[in-house]
Amino acid sequence: MQAAGQGGGKNGGAGGYRLPLQLTLGALFVLLVVLVGGILSWQGYDRSSRIILESARQVQHQAAGEASRALQATYRPVAMALRILAWSPVTGAGSLDQRLASLPGFVAALRGAPAVSGIQVGYGDGDYFIVRRLDDPVLRQRFHAPADAAFVVDDIQAGDEGAPLLTRLFFGRDLKEVAREEPVTSDYDPRTRPWYRRAIASRPLATYPYRFRFIGEVGTTFTMRSGRPGVVVAADVTLRDLSASLSGQHVTPGTELALIGASGRVLAWSGGNPAAAPDAAGNGLPRLATLPSRVLADLGQALRFEPAEFNFESGRREWQVSIMPIGGDSGLTLFLLMASPLDELLGGAMEIRRQALTTTAVVALFAIPLVWLLARRLSLSMRRLAADAGKISRFDFSEPVDTRSFIAEVDQLALTMGMMKETINRFLTLINSLAGERDFGSLLGRIVAETLEVSRADAVVTYLLEGDVLKPGEMQIRGQGPAAVSGLGELDRDQAAAFLDARDRGVRGLVRVSCRGPAGLLPLLTLLEADLLNVILLPLYDRKQVLTGLLGLIYREREESDLRQRREQLAFVRAMSGFAAVSLESRQLLEMQEALLSSFIKLIAGAIDAKSPYTGGHCQRVPELTRMLARAAVDSREPPFQDFDMDPDQWEALEIASWLHDCGKVTTPEYVVDKATKLEGIHDRIHEIRMRFEVLKRDAVISYWQQLAAGGEAAPLQRALQEEWKRLDEEFAFVARCNQGGEFLAPEALERLQQIGERRWMRTLDDRLGISAEALRRRQRTPAAPLPVEERLLADKPEHLVEREGTDPAQAGNTWGFRMEVPEYKMNQGELYNLSIARGTLTPEERYIINHHIVQTIVMLEKLPYPRHLGEVPLIAGCHHETMDGQGYPRRLTREQMPLAARMVAIADIFEALTASDRPYKKAKRLSEALAIMGRMAEAGHIDPDLFRLFLDSDIPGEYGRRFLKPEQRDTAAAAPGR
Repeated sequence: MQAAGQGGGKNGGAGGYRLPLQLTLGALFVLLVVLVGGILSWQGYDRSSRIILESARQVQHQAAGEASRALQATYRPVAMALRILAWSPVTGAGSLDQRLASLPGFVAALRGAPAVSGIQVGYGDGDYFIVRRLDDPVLRQRFHAPADAAFVVDDIQAGDEGAPLLTRLFFGRDLKEVAREEPVTSDYDPRTRPWYRRAIASRPLATYPYRFRFIGEVGTTFTMRSGRPGVVVAADVTLRDLSASLSGQHVTPGTELALIGASGRVLAWSGGNPAAAPDAAGNGLPRLATLPSRVLADLGQALRFEPAEFNFESGRREWQVSIMPIGGDSGLTLFLLMASPLDELLGGAMEIRRQALTTTAVVALFAIPLVWLLARRLSLSMRRLAADAGKISRFDFSEPVDTRSFIAEVDQLALTMGMMKETINRFLTLINSLAGERDFGSLLGRIVAETLEVSRADAVVTYLLEGDVLKPGEMQIRGQGPAAVSGLGELDRDQAAAFLDARDRGVRGLVRVSCRGPAGLLPLLTLLEADLLNVILLPLYDRKQVLTGLLGLIYREREESDLRQRREQLAFVRAMSGFAAVSLESRQLLEMQEALLSSFIKLIAGAIDAKSPYTGGHCQRVPELTRMLARAAVDSREPPFQDFDMDPDQWEALEIASWLHDCGKVTTPEYVVDKATKLEGIHDRIHEIRMRFEVLKRDAVISYWQQLAAGGEAAPLQRALQEEWKRLDEEFAFVARCNQGGEFLAPEALERLQQIGERRWMRTLDDRLGISAEALRRRQRTPAAPLPVEERLLADKPEHLVEREGTDPAQAGNTWGFRMEVPEYKMNQGELYNLSIARGTLTPEERYIINHHIVQTIVMLEKLPYPRHLGEVPLIAGCHHETMDGQGYPRRLTREQMPLAARMVAIADIFEALTASDRPYKKAKRLSEALAIMGRMAEAGHIDPDLFRLFLDSDIPGEYGRRFLKPEQRDTAAAAPGR
């Protein structure tokens, strides 16, 4: 029984008779070849027949279209010429000379329409005028035309009495008269002609085709009624071009074509001249039934002339017949009849069927020995795999499975069995390595690399959930290693659910990616340079079975059987992905905590920058400069930085400190930071002073009128008023310039301010009404003066002094070691006091408030609990206003007392402040100016000279300028002094 089951070919009892694999495969293959060959032959014949017949119909329609276009090409220029001539002077001409004046127009129309043999005008009184071309030899002979004549003109003058006289003239190509015949009597009257009567009666565009008397060709006469009563313009148009086009249309050698009018008369025939038919009488146009063609004669017996397509039997042959109308808007009703024999149309299809059957028989004969050899080779591989399966059943994994086969399924089975042996040990190793990996990025890369190896995929990619979006995390491509994921698209949660529910070829989560979609996975095609991919998406769930990501196995287009055999691999990968997801979750939680801290730090920095439009971006640009300087120090091989290095913990501390170096600015009032003029607070108090000047100007006007009313002279008083106004305008302009703080105030300017401030104005309203409680409390330091009261124009009052409340952290004896001079008052809002600021716009009190941000920075940062490696963050962040010589603030530390990282932040802070273009109180410096200032600071001991030299040598200013500064600031950086 066992022997028979393994291919012995014996009767195996209940098992039945077993056929050898070689014989089974051979018989099945030959049967399959014959069956497929027969089906393909029949389908090929059927489809090719349809294609050929459809092509024949298209050719027939094309022939009709070409005939219609030929007719339209003939008609349109004729119609245009007739419209022009219908309104030309010739329609009203009564003499030959008057009509010959329009000869150029007739000749131009004839030359523009080659199918036109002549253009004529019929008049209501019986006159007639016609111009014909003399291109045809028959026509030249009929008219006895001179050799150099190109056109002949016939003019009939009916006259009132006697017979009409015909005058014939010949003209050369240059329209010069070459001959003239003597007038003769003529019985031709255009009014009796069908084309004239029909044009007068119903304005037809064209007459029914007929054979022209003079040239013996079939044609039609196009007519146009003139605007003048009884005048008709007409053109004789031959169908010569249409007949030539018809004779060139042949679908097959036996195809018959005929052009037929609505009355059933044949106008043109592909087999010859229809005038030779016995029925060609009268106008010389025969009927279809009289043509010397068997099929056309049979069709003419019962054919109805209307559009149709049908098969017709004639002469023991099957014919495909099409009747198609042509003519369009020309006014003619014509039909194109085309009859093609089916045996000629389908000859190619029959030949294809015969060749297909022959090929099938040849392939079947040659395939039998090949199948026999293939079956033997396959059975050998199968016997070896059976032996390997026995070893696996005995848990013997000592030897690898080395059986290979050119049969994909057998080879895949061997690879799968080999992978089963390898993956057990790999799984245990992977668990140990993942459990010990600390870095999230490295962990993710390890998972992707192991999955790529186990799954035998062409690439593996991970998507990690961030909010409601799955973003690509890590990707590796077989044979290439890690790949950038920046070009991959994001997936939303709904897309992920749809992909995980997808089934294709029986594999859950299998999504076929092509140029038509799905959109979220399209970038994979470009990255892998493929037209079609199979992507198997496996979910990554955390401990709560919540989706945290996707693990994507990417295969270039494979056979269906190949994908089915990967189910065992996928089962292993699914099992491995569960442990990987838990490991990723643990590492991700740690990184999320770090990301939360980093985001919170940047949130604080962004809030500080957002407080004032004049410092926006400072807290973000300083970390960038600091990072560039630290990297230059690490990369330097010159003293004193040749041994300097930073580990990841030190980089993290520097990053946090540089981002938080100005966090104390959250306590700095905006109106101080943004103070653009000396009197500006919550608002600019220059407006109050302007109003006082306005009051003084009004007082001067009142005084003028009072003195004038008291009997004073108007002229001197007017001059005095103008002089006072001019003086007040100049004084206010001076005060306004002082308020701007753009220039240094000399002692004489301060003296003039005092003089202006001594001016008096009268206040009649209580200045303690409608103010805040705090402002009222300060005013109540002095008793209220009885109204009206005389006030100084510019004054420093007791209520302008704002006391310092509470304990300042920088006062003497503080626990932080701050050594700063604390002003007596928190604010001094005195008008003269502020206007007298010698340089800039800030008072000492306001300058202290701004400098106080570093105090708040240190106080705030030292209250935070830090991990051990971040312990120096407050010191690094709090030293950027210290100087190397110990004259800085807030602690007056020296160079030796500050870590190198703190000195880096100081240089970054100063350089950014000098080059910033968003400060209201100063102009942005060019690179050369900023570096020159910093060079002097390095010489004076304000900044670290070694770090500043590294700052210059590393071209950090140039790189920073290209990224953050305006083009006009990026001049050639001058070498700093002392470099």
